[in-house]
Amino acid sequence: FEALTRLDGEDESDTMPAEFLKKIKEQNLFRKFDMFVFKKCCEWIKSDNDNFVVACNFSREPLTADGAAERIVKTADDTGVKHGSVAVEITAAALKDGDNICRNIAALKALGFKIYVDDFEKSDMSAEDLAAFRPDVVKLGREMFVNIKTREEKQRFKNTIELVKKTGAKALCEGVESKEQADTVKELGCDMLQGYYFYKPTRAEKPTDLV
Repeated sequence: FEALTRLDGEDESDTMPAEFLKKIKEQNLFRKFDMFVFKKCCEWIKSDNDNFVVACNFSREPLTADGAAERIVKTADDTGVKHGSVAVEITAAALKDGDNICRNIAALKALGFKIYVDDFEKSDMSAEDLAAFRPDVVKLGREMFVNIKTREEKQRFKNTIELVKKTGAKALCEGVESKEQADTVKELGCDMLQGYYFYKPTRAEKPTDLV
């Protein structure tokens, strides 16, 4: 699963991240916000005896701060959730923000947390750069495969998947919206698929409500 954050509106509508994250940025609240969401994520996993892996997105600011790994570990431990049931998800671009983030990611990985890297195709990271973080999963956006038609386009996408796998990670294609897209990315070597074709974002009290 991937945890998504929405704010409830007075008319039962949701406020999307593009709107409320502006306020969080303006008030420099990313650390508090990310840790609040992470705690909720841990509690949600624990409600079902943590038999699933749930990815929780982190912005670059919290993960570059001193003591970030310790705060994440303490939150998980206080909740009682298994480290391996939690995936810390960060964009590829954020991974290039210096030594602190490298140390924090390495510490979390060593303690059993999963590491997911998003937006790899939007970064200039090489396979060697990526391999240094030893991610478990690398996510590829739908813009990479949604209009694949020619043999050359398929080969370029396949090459990206193979590059990801050379780091020891699994390739996850997100934004899959049709059977045709699902069949295409599976044929080209993608390990994991995510998107509206399988399930649209929804609320659930616990993971098994969705299975």
